Amino acid sequence: MANEFDVIVIGAGIAGISAAIYLKRSSLSFLLLDKGMVGGKLNYIHKIDNYPGFSSIAGIELSLSLQRQMKQLNIESTYGEVNKIEKKDNIFQVRTDSDTYKCKATILASGSSEQRLGIKGEKEFFGKGVSYCATC
Repeated sequence: MANEFDVIVIGAGIAGISAAIYLKRSSLSFLLLDKGMVGGKLNYIHKIDNYPGFSSIAGIELSLSLQRQMKQLNIESTYGEVNKIEKKDNIFQVRTDSDTYKCKATILASGSSEQRLGIKGEKEFFGKGVSYCATC
């Protein structure tokens, strides 16, 4: 069936893409799902100084590099926001806003979300002095 996979990876950020690369090499059938852009938060990070293999790299540059690697390996990402995951008879049912998928295993790589403060000017000054980076 078209909507049945060995594994569903939820999240197409760096962790989800890494999982997809390993799954591709293992020849397991998989689906890479994300509700946003491939690369996740990397697309919004100005500069990364603590990623192995790079002394410094722009987040978008790393994201584009991951996307090139995905293309080389013929890995695609499917848009969808996961609303529910249920396990029944050792099969996971993953429901998104537009589809339902089945798989034997799931990998949750959905990342994190910052804790907004809700103060005046927070949205207006995000990226212009307001940051949610723990090490910035």
